[in-house]
Amino acid sequence: MATDTTENEDLILMVGYSCLDLVLSAPRYPEEDSMSRALDYHKRRGGNASNSSTVLSQLGAKPELLAVMTSDEYGEFIQNDLKANGIIFENCPIYPNINSPFTSIILSLSSGTRTILHYRPKDYPNPTVEDFSKLNLAKYKWIHFEGRAVPEVLKMIDVLDAWNTLNYDKKVLYSVELERCYEETKGLLSKGNVVFLSKEFTKYLGYTCPISALQGLAQIVQPGANIVIPWGEQGAVARSGDGVILKSPAYKPTAVLDSTGAGDTFIAATVYYLSKKKSLLEAIDFGNKIAGAKCGMVGYLGINEVYEKFKKV
Repeated sequence: MATDTTENEDLILMVGYSCLDLVLSAPRYPEEDSMSRALDYHKRRGGNASNSSTVLSQLGAKPELLAVMTSDEYGEFIQNDLKANGIIFENCPIYPNINSPFTSIILSLSSGTRTILHYRPKDYPNPTVEDFSKLNLAKYKWIHFEGRAVPEVLKMIDVLDAWNTLNYDKKVLYSVELERCYEETKGLLSKGNVVFLSKEFTKYLGYTCPISALQGLAQIVQPGANIVIPWGEQGAVARSGDGVILKSPAYKPTAVLDSTGAGDTFIAATVYYLSKKKSLLEAIDFGNKIAGAKCGMVGYLGINEVYEKFKKV
């Protein structure tokens, strides 16, 4: 692992998952055992960390993705799309003899819902601590870990914590994402400068109210960590490291066209603002604004234009 202290390049690293999304837009969700005609169809790169990287690129950040890649047809599409969006992926491990995972998504234009069916080969790997240890951590100003393959992510965090201890004058801030409702996900609660919890995982922990979750988790997260919980149409809440409870409303688009990746968008926008030294309240409010705007468009292209309008207000 390189440990030199070259000038920080202000990269934001997203560690997690990438796949191919096959998206169909329909007037309404079809009934079982029926035939319906889609109004539109397209394919795009998906996966939490991958989506967040796209949003960061749209916002003008310098994103890098660490995710497993393949060399099949879908894998080549993913890599070409990463290049087209200016996302660095040179450190991604590429496996030549496995198939890429993919997701079928049906967007219902009448209800604004999206229905997801995901396929992942049984032998499909996740990034490893060995992959992470090859990185020059001095290059990054922020690292975000998607809560997938948690035991391996915890090993990566150990590597990062050790690096931060040796380089205390230029520590790399990092965040963790707790979305998947598994027992092992709880292991990430005590990690990170910022802990993002999904609404579903918060309920999995037994909380029905996000405010009570913030209060209950305050003694579990590491000292000084921020806790952020997006709660759908109710907006987002957060608890700062010094114990202040913060709230931001949801910003609904005129019409919901595609809510796929709204959570990934919220995380990316919030991390982006935090990496720019904005306050926690400013960050979650910006996250809600960008996520709301994203729901009003299909895909992610156009977020940059929304951001430019926000900056002029």
